[in-house]
Parts: sequence; structure tokens; C-alpha cells
Amino acid sequence: MDYALDNIIENLTFTKKFKTETISLGSKSLNRMLNGGVKTGFVTDFFGASNTGKTQICFQLCVTVQLLDEEGGAVFVDSLGTFRPERIREIAQHMKLKEDIFERIMVVKARSVREQIDVPKRLKVAPFNVRLLIIDTLTDNFIFEYQGEERAIVRQSNLAKHLHDLCSLALRDGVAVVVTNTVRSRIKDDRYHEVETGGNVASQGVHIRVHLSKEPRGMSARLVQPPIDRATAYFKINSVGIVDNGWYR
Repeated sequence: MDYALDNIIENLTFTKKFKTETISLGSKSLNRMLNGGVKTGFVTDFFGASNTGKTQICFQLCVTVQLLDEEGGAVFVDSLGTFRPERIREIAQHMKLKEDIFERIMVVKARSVREQIDVPKRLKVAPFNVRLLIIDTLTDNFIFEYQGEERAIVRQSNLAKHLHDLCSLALRDGVAVVVTNTVRSRIKDDRYHEVETGGNVASQGVHIRVHLSKEPRGMSARLVQPPIDRATAYFKINSVGIVDNGWYR
């Protein structure tokens, strides 16, 4: 049975004291699929293979979050060295933002699990009102530090606690939390399928999941959690940022 995304959001926000807002993704198709964009008060997971737009979406959000109000900004947790200020500046210039975009972006380099999981505690030192927390990527530090089957239980347990803390932050403070994640190939019925890294812990630890991939029509985004009717959007990446490619479903 399909559920309307707006009804699910209404149920989750029933006890909240803040208003849920949306941060534009640039593409009308993506925004339509997510009922306006990325939601404050929720953890949204964009996962997919390399070069499917995960980090570019994060760059776009770093810019568009500043349109919510004059004091809001983004904290970008960089676990793999993906942050590119020149790319964010390019997107901001196309949007004709007059102020210095980096006054409301704080970059945190997290090269270990400890540095990554401590980030929510450091948000208060940001020189602006944190409306968006980005972790790019979610699982790489965990996979690197907890290698081997004998450490899998500890890895998954710590990852679950990390996601629980992120969900609590989103719900408590009205922050939009965005995580990116990689995928692994699995064989099922003699066919290859992409499975999100981190397994059920990753998939069950977030509110909204979007699977990014490349198709003949271009880059696609499929909403897999929660399941709704308008579950696929198509987009492309150019100098402007994330834009529509002409296809809709």
C-alpha cells in the first residue's frame, strides 16, 4: 500500500514545536518527488554508486538552505575530502546571491568515527543558526575502522547509535539532516542488485531514503522510503547546479 509523503510527515511532526520547512534541491522534478525538497526535522539519505550526484546535491543544498532566512546555514561534515568551495561558489553566483556564501557554511573534516559522531555536539559553535547538517559520506569511516567480520557487530551497533543521535537532533532542533551513502553489489536471482552500505541499520535509521542512479534517460532519483506513487525523478548536473533534464515520471 502506498502512503502520501505529506501525510507521513504530518504524523511525524505532530508533537513538534517547530514548523517543518523545505530546502530546494534545484530540480523541480526532485522537489516534486519530495513534496517541495529536503525537510527540516528529518534525516534524508541519498545513496548510490559513484558519480550519481550525491555530493553535488549536498553542494546545492549548502546554497539553497541560505534562502530559508537571513541567519540560517549549513554544516558540511567531510569524511572523504569531497568539499569543493569553488563549486559552491559557482552555484551561488548563478543564483545571484549577494552576500559571501561561506559566512554561513561551516566545514568539519571527520577522518575517524569519533570525529564524525562528535559533530552534533559541536553545532553550537557555528557562527550562524544551523538549519542543515550534511554528512558526506555516512559509512566510510565505520567501514575503514571496523574491518573484518569479527568487528561487524560493533560497527553496526555504533552506526545505529550514530543514526539515532542524528534523528534525535533533527526531531529536537528542527535541523534538516542529509547523509550520503555508497552501495555494494549483491547477486539475487542471477542478477546484480545495488544494496546500501550498512545494510538494515542504515536503511532503518533514517526517515527518508532516495536511491540515485544512472539510466538511459539520465540521472535518476527513486524514493524508496517512504513508498509513494510519484517515486522517481530525473535530473542533470551542470554549471548552474542540479536542474531538470526534461523527463518526468
